[in-house]
Amino acid sequence: MAGEGSEGETFRYVFCKDLILGLLILSFMVVKHVNYTYLKQKIGPEAQKQKARKAQYPIFEFLLVKWIDAAEEGKVPVTDDVLCAQSVIIQEKLTEIGCQEDYVDFAFSGGLLKSFKERHMIGRLKRHGEAGSVDTLVVENAKTEIGNKLKAFHLRDIWNCDESGLQYNKQPAYSNVRKEKGKVLEGVKLNKTRITTFHSVNADGSEKRCLTVIGRAQAPQAFRQKKINIHNLPIVYRYNKKAWMLSGVWYEYLRDLNQDMRIQGRKIILISDNCPSHPHPETPPENYSGPTPPQLTIITLLYLPPNTT
Repeated sequence: MAGEGSEGETFRYVFCKDLILGLLILSFMVVKHVNYTYLKQKIGPEAQKQKARKAQYPIFEFLLVKWIDAAEEGKVPVTDDVLCAQSVIIQEKLTEIGCQEDYVDFAFSGGLLKSFKERHMIGRLKRHGEAGSVDTLVVENAKTEIGNKLKAFHLRDIWNCDESGLQYNKQPAYSNVRKEKGKVLEGVKLNKTRITTFHSVNADGSEKRCLTVIGRAQAPQAFRQKKINIHNLPIVYRYNKKAWMLSGVWYEYLRDLNQDMRIQGRKIILISDNCPSHPHPETPPENYSGPTPPQLTIITLLYLPPNTT
């Protein structure tokens, strides 16, 4: 399937096509003698609507819908082109086992594809986030382990930190325009200028650290024009060329937090995601040249498992 994705995605598609389709065909052979009229009348979420057009090939559509569900479960993207290609494979398999549906001169595209998607409430959705990459077994095991470690601390002494990126110049992907036949709204190169914000708060919400903002300029032009002294702002401002969270900023945060908790006579546990910009002070990155990593006498660092946040 050229152009449908990476080599790994192509492999997953082939795997889903061959193995899962085989299981579906086997299931069909087991229930081959189910009343054909029943299938024709009951298939599809809109079957009870009196005005809904009935499926001309209900067995074919039943198997194709099951294949779509299996592809979704396997995190395999399904485009219209993939759907049409898979329909041909299913038709060939059904013909081989003697299905009573006649697929001669049947092309699953255009209006037939649109009607099929409408009958079964199938539409395009954009994947969001990376939740599909999380190993649920790892998460369940980590929850137990982390819970045992947190039992030794009061809620006010359990802290969590994380950063977030803000692309403040990013333009919306959609626009209201006069619609004309064949009109295409041309895209432009997206502005990905960003700042990074770093947040830290305790479990019961009674305390939060001063917000850290990481920009690209040592003295942003907007501040110079308004004659704003960055040091007078209620934030910690740091900068680098890409406005990223760097190990030096992380170590500075740990040092300040450790000192403040030592003054208060408290011992805390700090939960952090497992990313390269949050190295443990005892194992700084290779070629690290920033501030000296702090010695944590008050803070217990607890890293979350990789790929779980």
